[in-house]
Amino acid sequence: MDSPIERMESHPDFSPMEMALSCFFVEFNNHNNYWKFFWSLPHQHGPGSVFKTGRLKEDLSNDEHRYFNDAEGIEQKNYNSTFTLVSLPAFNFSSSFFYRQHFDSNTYAFLGGLEETSVSEIHQDWIKEIIQSANEEC
Repeated sequence: MDSPIERMESHPDFSPMEMALSCFFVEFNNHNNYWKFFWSLPHQHGPGSVFKTGRLKEDLSNDEHRYFNDAEGIEQKNYNSTFTLVSLPAFNFSSSFFYRQHFDSNTYAFLGGLEETSVSEIHQDWIKEIIQSANEEC
């Protein structure tokens, strides 16, 4: 599901998307652990077009959900992406996510489901994209 929003703090009005996104939430175990969220809208942006966040760090929380963002600065209030891993099943998946990203001209929120998967189940084009992203960080 997706929703245009005015600001990152805005309340989304979700509606079903025409088709499901291909997406992966990946943990990188380099010197400092970080995460990235990869996704694509194949029919709107052509095959092989992938959107990805910058490095996401995990914020500590007092509840059962996990919160990630790319906040910068001393006050940690400047960010383009937030990702919440929700501990509730949704869309026939074992867990769900709530994701917001600010683009050049607009901001969107997404709601979806995730399943843990093994590397052998991921298409090679996605593996290449994830490895390339890791190499860009070096």
